[in-house]
Amino acid sequence: MSARGTWIKLSDSFPTDPRVLEAGEPAAYLFIVALCYAGEHMTDGLVPKAALRRLVDGDVELRAAKLVEVGLWEEEGASYRIIRYLDHQTSRAEIEDKRARGREKQARYIQKKTLTPVESAEAEVDAATVRSRLTTVCDQAVVDGNSEATLEGYRHVYEKLVPQAAEKYAAVKGIGEASLLNGVVLHAAAHYLGDIDQATMRRLAAMRRDFGFLVIEKLPIAAVAAKGDPLSYLTTLIKKETSNVH
Repeated sequence: MSARGTWIKLSDSFPTDPRVLEAGEPAAYLFIVALCYAGEHMTDGLVPKAALRRLVDGDVELRAAKLVEVGLWEEEGASYRIIRYLDHQTSRAEIEDKRARGREKQARYIQKKTLTPVESAEAEVDAATVRSRLTTVCDQAVVDGNSEATLEGYRHVYEKLVPQAAEKYAAVKGIGEASLLNGVVLHAAAHYLGDIDQATMRRLAAMRRDFGFLVIEKLPIAAVAAKGDPLSYLTTLIKKETSNVH
């Protein structure tokens, strides 16, 4: 499952489709892998040949040729296109529209608890007060049972509210944009992974500095897929994401 909650649809008649049977099991697996890639990266059914070579082992070209031969794919230069992909899958435009609406809804939801109150006159605050406000805002970003809304809530805090707060509290000793951004990442890590120690906090802060919000975006996957050592798995995920051919 993608961190942002995208899914693909696959008919329960897929294994007995005459084209799939003719293409053979190795080609059928390649088809499914490509379908997942197109869904995750929102390509509307276009899959780069270079990406396929990284996703599966064996003779990718031969399997791909079989899919083209039976009419499930068509070749387009350096890519393959999944035929009639948009007849069954969600388009990039639809996904982005849904996410935009989710961000707007989540922004309204957490606006009541903001890091930057609208009052022009405010008593002098210290770093502990600012961090407490950040924790309150992050708490509001968590929507039980809705991982996508929670992720968009964290995104709103990270990308919108923190820069505003950093500017507002620039004179507060011990507070800066980097420390507030790290605070959002640590809150998300605690939400997805549970209690984290000081060494984990330092590793997450370093990753946040290098990769920004992508760290939070991939945390849900790491939490589910690698309970033993989620941070190492998280590092692998991020490196893969940043090196992928889109």
